[in-house]
Amino acid sequence: MILKDNIMLIISSFILMI
Repeated sequence: MILKDNIMLIISSFILMI
């Protein structure tokens, strides 16, 4: 679903920020 992709994108962004 789109929600799952959205969550993955948020996690990726979080890891990238760190």
